[in-house]
Amino acid sequence: MKEKIITELKKKHSGQLTAKFMESLAERLSAKVEKEEDIQGVIDELDNSPIKLTDLQAEGDRRATELQKKIDELQGQTKMQPIKDTVDDTVIGQLKKFSEKLEQLERDNKKEKARSALLQRLKEKDIPAVLLENVTVDTVEQVDEVVEKLERQATELRKQLGVQLPTDPPRRATGPDSKTEQIINDLKTIKPR
Repeated sequence: MKEKIITELKKKHSGQLTAKFMESLAERLSAKVEKEEDIQGVIDELDNSPIKLTDLQAEGDRRATELQKKIDELQGQTKMQPIKDTVDDTVIGQLKKFSEKLEQLERDNKKEKARSALLQRLKEKDIPAVLLENVTVDTVEQVDEVVEKLERQATELRKQLGVQLPTDPPRRATGPDSKTEQIINDLKTIKPR
């Protein structure tokens, strides 16, 4: 099913999305699609989403370009003079600063990827974005754990607000009107036609 989804994505978004992004997207969509006839509907649903696939791809490209510029800039700042017989403390200090900046950029890049994966999963699970206010993820590996926690919070929030999803079981009547005696009395007052 995944290959058929990739084929359809290539038909619609050739030249707009990278092959890696389409493959990742097809992997996720294949879990939702049971029949071949449903593929077009799922892709149309994505196209009608407020967040466009091309926007996600463009944002990823922008961040990658920005990261590459920062790396090039840092490499330009740390161009070393030819090494003499002894390495002085300034060169070692520059190397340490460069290493620290590079590590920070790598951490930031991991956080961005994790955040992007988290947002995608929340959209799939229909979890309100308001629950993300105090959530941070540093790696993609943390996403599953955070999504499970947010799912529980979303369910609890829906219960407190009285929102019932189509997948929720029907609620039972509660309170004084639902007592057996009241039901029997109500039935007695009904006159047959």
